[in-house]
Amino acid sequence: EEAPLAMIIADQIMPEMAGDQLLIKVRKLYPQAVKILLTGYAALDSAVNAINKANLFRYLTKPWEEAELLQNIEEGIQQYYQLEDQEHQRMLQYLQVSRLFGQLPDSMLRQLVRFSKIVTYKIGTEILTEGQENNKIFLLIEGAVVIYSKEAPVLSLNRTGDIFGEMSIISH
Repeated sequence: EEAPLAMIIADQIMPEMAGDQLLIKVRKLYPQAVKILLTGYAALDSAVNAINKANLFRYLTKPWEEAELLQNIEEGIQQYYQLEDQEHQRMLQYLQVSRLFGQLPDSMLRQLVRFSKIVTYKIGTEILTEGQENNKIFLLIEGAVVIYSKEAPVLSLNRTGDIFGEMSIISH
């Protein structure tokens, strides 16, 4: 789950799982990955399912032209890197205004961005567990985080740029 995945190409008919179902699962793990679904028959329901639930990039029917498939792969990879660049720029902007990282030179922040990713958590998700080792720090972009100790709230963070992790809580 930690390694990046730029693209996945799935056939609709596979032995253990339909291609649209696989791509829906992949989207949950790798939301930025570009997804292409191949099919030998015109199944509108699987195409609609993949488009709506897997954020499908392309739906290609068999037999395909090799040049067309390669063109779609190239366009998909370009889209992946454009989205990745946009996410890196967004993360760089957040780091530049944060209290902890804002004083660092942009060249150092750009290196830090390579190891960063933007993740959205649903309300009520436990991000860190007291007593468990953690090697991450978190930068609050929007929303709020409540820090609990022994099931009692001890601190609420709700300002963009607030940073928290295992070792410390840093706020504006």
